Amino acid sequence: MAVKKEKQLQLRRCKICGKAFVGSADPFAKSLCPDCMPKADRALNKVREYLHTNPRRSLTIQELAEKIGEPPKVIQALYDDESITRGEKKKPSPIPKVSEKNLGSRKKFSHRYRKEDSKE
Repeated sequence: MAVKKEKQLQLRRCKICGKAFVGSADPFAKSLCPDCMPKADRALNKVREYLHTNPRRSLTIQELAEKIGEPPKVIQALYDDESITRGEKKKPSPIPKVSEKNLGSRKKFSHRYRKEDSKE
């Protein structure tokens, strides 16, 4: 018999309309009521589409809301819930491992050029 994990509920306030609703107690859960969730999904799709077509564009939340035709409050709620992030940096690629064999030839190569530089 499997043990069911009980979901804990909490009274939350919608970040768009301000209405109180019962939602998950999980801190990573969205803070949007069921009525505002479709608005947020529609706005998120518009934001993704706009940013896909204008990848290098830097906008404030107000400017972005005007460009896609959605209320700034909805865009701010998506940003607060981390559905949208600003200036997200890519993870740096790992440093490639260098074998001892390649390292030896690199030392010889650089050493040879240092000798030529010192002759001048």
